[in-house]
Amino acid sequence: MPKRPKDPTPKISASEWEVMSALWRSPHPLRASEVLAALPPETGWAQKTVNTFLARLVEKGAAAVEKRGGVNAYAAAAAQEDCVREEAQSFLSRVFRGAAGPAVMHFIENGELSDAEIEELKRLLDEKK
Repeated sequence: MPKRPKDPTPKISASEWEVMSALWRSPHPLRASEVLAALPPETGWAQKTVNTFLARLVEKGAAAVEKRGGVNAYAAAAAQEDCVREEAQSFLSRVFRGAAGPAVMHFIENGELSDAEIEELKRLLDEKK
């Protein structure tokens, strides 16, 4: 049975996000070599680097590890949605002092939005009234 997370929303680094993304995309646990193969080539990471990130993620409770035929297999133990929520809240607190309005305005003014995204934002804002 895989180790379960200590904290349902662990804080993970930018590099650890790359590894977690590979785990979140996979419908089944991955061996460390499979995690490396699933990463974008531009990371340029060696297997030892990926192994270090996997060990850190297991320690943080973001990933779970189990033995499969004598080999460690890794799976996401923290939900992607929970980690995104935690990261967004942390960013909002650090950069915008917790103020959602200025953050939303910044991203709207500086980002590219499709017509569908604009309509969805309008709908969400109308619901907030």
